[in-house]
Amino acid sequence: MVPNWPAALPPGPGTPSGTVPLGWDRCPSGKLSCPRQVIREMYRRWQPLDESCDHRGVFALTYLRTTEEFLRTVEGDPSFFSDLPWVNHLDAVFAELYFRAYDAWESGGAVPPAWRIAFETAASPDEQGTGDLLLGMNAHINRDLPFTLAHVGLVRDDGGSRKPDHDKVNQFLDRVIDPLQIELARLYDPLFGYEDAEPSPLDEIGALQMVRSFRENAWRNAERLLNARTDAERAQVAASIEAEAEATARMIQAANTVPGYGPSRDAYCASAHQ
Repeated sequence: MVPNWPAALPPGPGTPSGTVPLGWDRCPSGKLSCPRQVIREMYRRWQPLDESCDHRGVFALTYLRTTEEFLRTVEGDPSFFSDLPWVNHLDAVFAELYFRAYDAWESGGAVPPAWRIAFETAASPDEQGTGDLLLGMNAHINRDLPFTLAHVGLVRDDGGSRKPDHDKVNQFLDRVIDPLQIELARLYDPLFGYEDAEPSPLDEIGALQMVRSFRENAWRNAERLLNARTDAERAQVAASIEAEAEATARMIQAANTVPGYGPSRDAYCASAHQ
């Protein structure tokens, strides 16, 4: 549907082969059981949000459907990625960052600023469903993904870049967006349906372009983390990633706030779940 333009952009020159560990790990073996475990955990978290019409269910369902499509893709074509264990490892670590932010928020702990804005806004009566979706995507891609990529490494053992595998993710994301819009409109917010300009694909093109931009930006920020020469320089890069994601979150929040919209949105969701 949309040209996978990030695939035409080369990796940055001289990116080192090391990693920037997060201090913990998930599924380093990269077995296919890893995304299956992630999906089970996503269902466990999404279902109570769905049943209670919690606004956080919008992003939780989106992430779940995306991961299900990833699993379908690699089960149907194990050679889709050049290094599937690496992608499975990345998928598990990436999901864990979302789980940890969610759990920290639930327990009253500290969370990254972009996630704090997303969770605070989800409790607001004024945000449209689109805002909840974009805030979650921003926090997870612009904030979490650079740290995930730096943790799992950007360079193969043979010295080649892993960017082609990173960019191939865009191909299966294209298959998620249209049915997802329909499901989000049916379950949570009718505005998702009004924004789905069928039969025109223009709304999907716009959304996919944004996701591609977020993911390309995440790769470049991961390169910055790995290229940092000192701990202090790396801390500055990390702080800039946090600040960028926070600023984007505030723009999304402002653009999707409609005073008083919540009651009608919540009533619609309650009716859809009867």
